[in-house]
Amino acid sequence: MLERTTGGLVVRAVDPATPSLASEWRRLQERGGVDTPFLTWEWFSALAESPTLARHCVVLVVDRPGGQTVGVLPLEVAPDPTGLRVVRCAAAGDLGADHLDVVAAPRDREEVAAAAARYVARVLRWDMADFEGLLQDGALARALTRELRWPRCLPLRPQVEPVAVMDLRSEEVRQRLVRRGARGLKWVQRAGGGYSSVTDPAEVGPALETLMDLHNDRFGERSVVFSTPERRTFHLTVATRLAAAGMARVNRLSTADQDIAFEYVLLHGDRAYAYQSAFRPGVGHSPGRTVMCQGVLGLAGEGWVEYDFLRGEEDYKADYATGTRPDVRLRALRPTPRAAGWLAGRLRRRVAGALDRRRSGDAGD
Repeated sequence: MLERTTGGLVVRAVDPATPSLASEWRRLQERGGVDTPFLTWEWFSALAESPTLARHCVVLVVDRPGGQTVGVLPLEVAPDPTGLRVVRCAAAGDLGADHLDVVAAPRDREEVAAAAARYVARVLRWDMADFEGLLQDGALARALTRELRWPRCLPLRPQVEPVAVMDLRSEEVRQRLVRRGARGLKWVQRAGGGYSSVTDPAEVGPALETLMDLHNDRFGERSVVFSTPERRTFHLTVATRLAAAGMARVNRLSTADQDIAFEYVLLHGDRAYAYQSAFRPGVGHSPGRTVMCQGVLGLAGEGWVEYDFLRGEEDYKADYATGTRPDVRLRALRPTPRAAGWLAGRLRRRVAGALDRRRSGDAGD
């Protein structure tokens, strides 16, 4: 366990399996320390139990000098395919965690983020920092922007990642959903089926199993989210735990004899999050759109305020979005031999690309 005092707070780097972590994290969560389902203990505990997914994880625990824990930040420090040692937020890559920040009560969040960011920048060993999925206006994004700068490291250009959201309080939005989902709903009703929302923790897992099968059948090697047995096990575990806490459901569209579309939705605060979906090709009328529209209408009727599409540039999101809740990706390089080699290779590729474009332009004249 590494430990360092930064800015009056003590930062400890601990293993995800540390026994005291669960109670510390849950206490912070109960006091409003979490603003996204991807930072709940239900989500992280499932990750920590996977020997494969958690093998590079470390958790920064931030304490007051007297020993009271006031914040945590789950990280991953791992080699990437190019050989760089990369630090990032845990689960921000292939598992698609979004709107990330530190886990801390609102009154402590800026202070905790500052201490954690200092620890990342000045203590942890890495070649590249790659913090994607950060909430753009969050405390951690601000603190890392201050710390990941020259001469300590070379910051790369920040990349803002617009995330489409839908205001569920809008009557216009609700009427649009009714219109777009009506034809598909009538089709399944004529086929002896209908729409349902699976919320029972014992039933969420089996529904998610079918969703994962349909998703992988459709996308094959292009999809990574459910691509390995370890990832599937993680999702089944986390979905069951979140459902038991009222923070997950699987919406389903069925005929009399088969399920034809699913949507896996996470819930936190007053927001719903569209994590993943799948449908059976060649059956029904726009089953994917139908299950989404019916699910969102149900959420609006229950009083949820916003539907978050999460990251991704799928065209359909623009058809429903009423605004955005942007994330940001912050990257930086340390002055290490591996990072210098990566940067040199990047520059060579850019120069080669520019020369190719110039030669193509000259050939066309």
